[in-house]
Amino acid sequence: MTIIHLEDIVYPGIVTTAAGIQLSIFAGKVYNARTKYKIEFPAVTGNTNFERVFRAQQNTLEWFPVFATALWGSSLFFHQVPSALCGVVYLYSRHKYFKDYSVQCGSKSSRIHAWRQMHANNACDEYCWLCDSIAQEACWHRFGSHLSQCCQQVHWHPLVGSH
Repeated sequence: MTIIHLEDIVYPGIVTTAAGIQLSIFAGKVYNARTKYKIEFPAVTGNTNFERVFRAQQNTLEWFPVFATALWGSSLFFHQVPSALCGVVYLYSRHKYFKDYSVQCGSKSSRIHAWRQMHANNACDEYCWLCDSIAQEACWHRFGSHLSQCCQQVHWHPLVGSH
């Protein structure tokens, strides 16, 4: 039996705490949007802009158990440093996702949001979305011709945004 010491789980603990803070901040943004757009509790519909903020928060909340399981499992069974670094990248990606997904309707979409919308039914959507967050330009060069076909369908160009 292996004994786990506190120094073996410090980094995933810090990342998990940061994730909890991030979820709290996103919940606060939902509250602010609810107030701004006059959506009475417990309603979750009524204004498209509110729904985008609410949905971005819910998507993050729905993926939290998967994130926490992967973070702690890889930290305990492999090594905490690379697991924690991947966790930080995930949190940053979620921050960008929340920010970009909750923009007002009619605003220019970011690459992450457009990529996600174009590949909603793709089995590797989450991997591609994370890859796009980490290295947008590298993904564009690798999948450029495929992306340009998809972008033509939604009248979006990855370098300039919506038309």
